[in-house]
Amino acid sequence: MLEDISCPLCRSTNGHTITTSKPACSYFDCLDCRLISMHKKSHLSHDQELARYLLHQNDVLDLRYQNFVKDVTGFVQNHIKLPATGLDFGSGPGPVVTQILRTQGYTMYCYDPYFANQPALLSFQYDFIVSCEVVEHFYYPAEEFSKLKRCLGINSPLIIKTLLFEDDIDFVNWYYGKDPTHVCFYRLHTFEWIAKKYQFTLETSGNRLIVLWNNRKVIFFP
Repeated sequence: MLEDISCPLCRSTNGHTITTSKPACSYFDCLDCRLISMHKKSHLSHDQELARYLLHQNDVLDLRYQNFVKDVTGFVQNHIKLPATGLDFGSGPGPVVTQILRTQGYTMYCYDPYFANQPALLSFQYDFIVSCEVVEHFYYPAEEFSKLKRCLGINSPLIIKTLLFEDDIDFVNWYYGKDPTHVCFYRLHTFEWIAKKYQFTLETSGNRLIVLWNNRKVIFFP
């Protein structure tokens, strides 16, 4: 039976519940925008979430992590001419993307609700925004994508790195869902829905790099 819940992205109640045992969580699989979202009752507390993030070893000097984000930094270097100003949205405790792009001559600012909580930075528009392994942590994706839209200049990209879910994956045993701070999982169809809703042009590379080009003027969404 469908629980009395709705999708945090498109607000639809058209979907079904998925339950997992390790960890013990329940999720809403939306049949409209195709987002899979963790039910609020399964969310970690603020302190539990912060403790998990502090376990991450994202050292800006770690060559393995630098290689992991190379598709993000490479996209910026190949598509954004200098001088340019970017926002690292959800930069975390070790903002390696920011560090790499600064060495390439880009002006970079970091925003993170835990580690660089400077909401004033969200009052400006940027030539590009990078959000690397962040969107899967969005409790309120509709509000977050509206916020990101407002922070982008015209013809500027939102460069996202996240692992897309495909329907041949066994979600219950999927490793990406084992992290309890991962609360939203996106299919390609989900990003197609986001692009249409927020008036982006969608570009993808593989199953991890998603680029949303803001080629329309800012529109405010409810």
